[in-house]
Amino acid sequence: MTQNLQDMTNAELKHYISEHRNDREEFRQALQVLLDRRDADTASQPYPFDLADPESEVTAILKDKIERSATQPVRVAYYNLYLRIDREDTLTGGKIRIDTYTFDPQLIEGDTVRIEDWKVGVTGERELENRVFSFEATVTEVHKTVVRHQHLSVDIILESPDRETIGQLREAVASINSQVFGENNRREYPTFLDKTYA
Repeated sequence: MTQNLQDMTNAELKHYISEHRNDREEFRQALQVLLDRRDADTASQPYPFDLADPESEVTAILKDKIERSATQPVRVAYYNLYLRIDREDTLTGGKIRIDTYTFDPQLIEGDTVRIEDWKVGVTGERELENRVFSFEATVTEVHKTVVRHQHLSVDIILESPDRETIGQLREAVASINSQVFGENNRREYPTFLDKTYA
């Protein structure tokens, strides 16, 4: 060892550890100095080199952490409402996000909703203007994904039989130039989404 590890700052030790990651003995000594500087009250796991069977014991520790995190309740849920704007003949164009909610809109496959006054900012002859669209759409898919930190993302995919309006909406979205105009000026209160029953 060419340097006195005890005289190094934490930043220097971390750099030294990184530089000597392939030298087991140097790595271990520098890491031990860094670990010895921790606050005694800090929660910690056993140092792998001190374990009798590091691979299986570390694996057990990680599995325990994963299982404990899986049992924790979801903290935040985001419900993303997407509208398919594919062309019927080519199925291209993807989908656009209509809105995101932090409450469950209670939509399942087959439900029909009415979207009222959804606005798309488009470039007019002289300035930015809004095109307003209203249409009915049916829930065709619901995808739930748990993401890190106990967040739940639910993507609700809608498709509208009103191909003429959706075609106009698709053209309006395509006409937006590269300038960023911010969020769509859409309603933010619950009546924006009206569930209808057949």
